[in-house]
Amino acid sequence: MSRLRILNTLERMKLRVKHGVMREDNKVYEILRRNPPPVKPAERELKEIKFPWEDLEEKRAKRMEEEGKVPHVPYDKWAEDPTIEFAQRQYKRMTKLGEEEEEAYKKVEAEYEKERL
Repeated sequence: MSRLRILNTLERMKLRVKHGVMREDNKVYEILRRNPPPVKPAERELKEIKFPWEDLEEKRAKRMEEEGKVPHVPYDKWAEDPTIEFAQRQYKRMTKLGEEEEEAYKKVEAEYEKERL
């Protein structure tokens, strides 16, 4: 059924209940009254949302993989992935301090080394 047809059916059932032709405890009326008609899906594809630091994160993950330092991150705690935090710090340095990508990478790497000690 189309949405328009469902709405018309619901309106007709409301009128029948109002005028006493139909009882309000009718199951079809209850279902239509409580559950709204389905919404039509989007006609166009939705754009993929991409954060500005995602490219930096991918580069960091690739470097760590090449060095053999891949951190173990549980599937349910993906937000605690250190590569994401690293990329966000690097992006912040690049935008706020105007540093180049490689320079920001080295400085954030140095910060991480200081934190480890």
